[in-house]
Amino acid sequence: MTLQEMKEYFFRLYGRRNRIFLPGLRERIDFLNLGIADLQDAIRKGYNSEILSIALARVVARIFCIAENFQSLQLVGMMARFWGCFFCITRSEFVL
Repeated sequence: MTLQEMKEYFFRLYGRRNRIFLPGLRERIDFLNLGIADLQDAIRKGYNSEILSIALARVVARIFCIAENFQSLQLVGMMARFWGCFFCITRSEFVL
């Protein structure tokens, strides 16, 4: 799955819930921070790779939640510009 496809996937999966329960940027940032804390806790406790994968996936989903707050944010394009390799980012495959 490309980064753009992942963005669209998370918007379809969680977009409605995010708009209802996380109406503002502050709520979305707090939600991300909780996910990061869960990931840090899982790492500190030495959980297996399956649990770490779930915790990391939550963090990624919550980053897209914040991006959704900005209607015109071109996340994929800006990441490509930041790293300077549009082809690498848009063609990279991610496993969910």
